[in-house]
Amino acid sequence: ATDRASQHGPYYQLSWKEKGKTVSRRLPAEHATLYRQWIANRQRLQSIIQQMHGVSQKAHRHLLPAEKTKKQR
Repeated sequence: ATDRASQHGPYYQLSWKEKGKTVSRRLPAEHATLYRQWIANRQRLQSIIQQMHGVSQKAHRHLLPAEKTKKQR
């Protein structure tokens, strides 16, 4: 790596939490696009899951009547 051009970025890095600690890995430039796609797919999945959770909460409220608590004497 004596070529100065190869010493300058861009550098791609992936970071995540593992057992409460941040872990970072440098990615080769040719992998960066693939990882971006994977990250975007995961974000879309999380959004869909949140929407599904909201729909199930609404269905729960409409389909199951609220339980009334009986007053004890």
